[in-house]
Amino acid sequence: NNNQQKQPNVRVQWPEDLRLPNEPYSNFLTTHPTELLDLSGQIRIEYVALDDIAAGEELVMDYGDEWQTAWENHVSGFEATKEVPLTATEYLEEKHESLDIKTLEEQQTDPYPSNLQTIC
Repeated sequence: NNNQQKQPNVRVQWPEDLRLPNEPYSNFLTTHPTELLDLSGQIRIEYVALDDIAAGEELVMDYGDEWQTAWENHVSGFEATKEVPLTATEYLEEKHESLDIKTLEEQQTDPYPSNLQTIC
């Protein structure tokens, strides 16, 4: 689904030849996502063109009615944060903190601002 209401020109499917090597993951659709991390690079999906797609043309996919409803509910209830976003550098300069990253335990008692994300 998309805001411009363009017609989908691609769909996603599981490959027909999909075979997973490890038995606990043979039915990965019911496996918790964190358990699938061991299969990094082994799970594939295919994007199938529904029509001819020109070079540089945007790929548009229909996520379905359930996704569209969830998106509309999110947008209708969304409120922008009141705090002014800071870059990580500005946050550290303002707090006069070192570049040391807080542990998960430290973040529970002294969290980063909600608009600051750490990624590994």
